[in-house]
Amino acid sequence: MGRRSKPLIVAIVATLMVAGSTPATAIAVEPDPVTAAPPKAGVDAAPGLAAEPATVTVAHRAAAGKAPEQTHAAMTRAVDLRPEHIEIDVQLSKDDVPVIVHDRTFARTTDVESVFPGREHDPIGSFTYREIRRLDAGSWFGKKFAGQRIPRLSAVVDHLDGTGVGLFLELKNPNDSPGLERVVDKVIDADYRWRGVPMTFLSFDADSLHRMAKLRSTDRLLWLSPDVPSTSTLRQVAGWADELGADYRRLTKQDVGRVHRAGLRLAVYTVNTRSAQSWVLSIRADSLITDYPEWVKS
Repeated sequence: MGRRSKPLIVAIVATLMVAGSTPATAIAVEPDPVTAAPPKAGVDAAPGLAAEPATVTVAHRAAAGKAPEQTHAAMTRAVDLRPEHIEIDVQLSKDDVPVIVHDRTFARTTDVESVFPGREHDPIGSFTYREIRRLDAGSWFGKKFAGQRIPRLSAVVDHLDGTGVGLFLELKNPNDSPGLERVVDKVIDADYRWRGVPMTFLSFDADSLHRMAKLRSTDRLLWLSPDVPSTSTLRQVAGWADELGADYRRLTKQDVGRVHRAGLRLAVYTVNTRSAQSWVLSIRADSLITDYPEWVKS
């Protein structure tokens, strides 16, 4: 979906609290208040989006149900499953290298405790990229994935180039990564192959998305929220975003209608059972985010 010209509605303050996350969603941040941004400029649809089905499939953390999340192995597997998009998270290392990792620390998904004793609870941004390269990000998932490394953003295009698979790139914990949007923009501009990849930037942080929009005005924006907010908030969000992302467990069919009437698409996360996937398809959500994209495709 391209940007649509809309009048800017007076900004309102909407504080939304995140409920306790489950391992399936692993969301551990609160959304910032919705803030006003310049209206979106009208542009043509992004390449590869015109032929998308009514509900597109998004491989969460690059098919995290099949391989260690967000690694090269996971991205390879995800593309093989042919979702319309893969979803990954980006944060900055200490030396401002954008790396693909979800959590605020490396404790859960790497061997940081043995490689850097005493630093297992240190934030991502306290490690240089050279240090991050030493971490094994695959063994926790299975022996056959031993030696998988944490990718840098610049390598992600190697998996997507020429495939038609788009990217949902979450700007993760942007307050922990000052300048994240600028660095991401620079990496994408540096490699012409990114021009063929349909891009959607997503975040719980509306301010981060506004900063991203100033740098990349033709790419889509998706604001994440655990709940579907009020109708007035939806209308305001529709002035600057293309899509709203919400937890399917806190969603009603009526919410879907409210989102669509406001002029937004609706993405739902993280849909990891077959029955939940069937329900999401039945209510005609626009994007279904899941660790198991193959179930939707089957």
